[in-house]
Amino acid sequence: MDGAGVLSRIFKSGSTAKLLDFFMDHDSFDYPVAEVASATGLSVQTVHKEVMHLADLKLVTRHRVIGKTPMYRLNAGLGPIGLLSEFTLQMSQVSPLAASDGQAGRLQQIMEAEPAA
Repeated sequence: MDGAGVLSRIFKSGSTAKLLDFFMDHDSFDYPVAEVASATGLSVQTVHKEVMHLADLKLVTRHRVIGKTPMYRLNAGLGPIGLLSEFTLQMSQVSPLAASDGQAGRLQQIMEAEPAA
């Protein structure tokens, strides 16, 4: 074992996170690699490599094949996907990015409101 934690093994690069964001935002449909690449601004080669990585982790599944083109989608039935979705929702409310949308101080408010464990 290389000593890397679970998150390090999942999020090997920013591309992985970008793809998960895409699939989570578009979880009702399946997409070919080329369309995902176009939508995310990543190269087809990068998307293919990262989708295979996410498929190995069962976060994304090959849903069907149209002609010779495999179509991929979020594995919404996987329990951790629900947790990841909730995590991203919560973080969108407390991150520095949210603060730029007029929510400055939201993290401090949450930290003060929640009792210490």
